[in-house]
Amino acid sequence: MTPAPAGVRCIRAAWIAALLTGSMTAAVTLGASLGTNGFNYVPWMWLDVVLIAALGWGLYRRSRVAAAQMLLYFATAKVLAVRRDLQTLDDPSWSDALESLDACTAGGWVVALAFTAVYTLGLYGTVMYRRQQQLAPAVGPEHGSSLN
Repeated sequence: MTPAPAGVRCIRAAWIAALLTGSMTAAVTLGASLGTNGFNYVPWMWLDVVLIAALGWGLYRRSRVAAAQMLLYFATAKVLAVRRDLQTLDDPSWSDALESLDACTAGGWVVALAFTAVYTLGLYGTVMYRRQQQLAPAVGPEHGSSLN
């Protein structure tokens, strides 16, 4: 059995990361809806869960568009969460931003950085996978393969 190409391994890591992100987001949303975790519940929070699941499915299907959107969505969500927290402070500093990121991300800024790196690798993997697919010679019936 031959090992999977590097692009496919990157894609697999990215859709597993999306599964983890979606699971954590669903748990926070469920906790907020039950009033057990201190977050203010808004029904639109479920849209976040659905969006992450859809982008994760797109990653699983090796979509470049889904990979780019997942990376952009994840990074934007973290920036907006930190921005929202910093708006309550009079004179925010970089240390306040890191503390805010620690508060809005399970595991802190190191985990946020790791997930961002994995989603970046997922985008790289989808681009490489599609490039390999385009460069691969088309095998048709004249080469003995069947389309059935």
